[in-house]
Order: sequence, then structure tokens, then C-alpha cells
Amino acid sequence: MIEVFDAFAWSLLFGGLAVTVLYITALDRKQ
Repeated sequence: MIEVFDAFAWSLLFGGLAVTVLYITALDRKQ
């Protein structure tokens, strides 16, 4: 169960990081 939670936590972390980068890039393109 710990392995599943660890994988979920890592995917959530990298997913949030990717979304943040894409969001900042989109904001920069608008200006």
C-alpha cells in the first residue's frame, strides 16, 4: 500500500509542477 501511495504522491507532484509550468508559459504568451 505504501508503494501505491508513494507513486501517487510522485505523480501528483510532477503533475502539479507540469501544470504550473504550462500555466506560466500561457500567461507569458498572452502578454
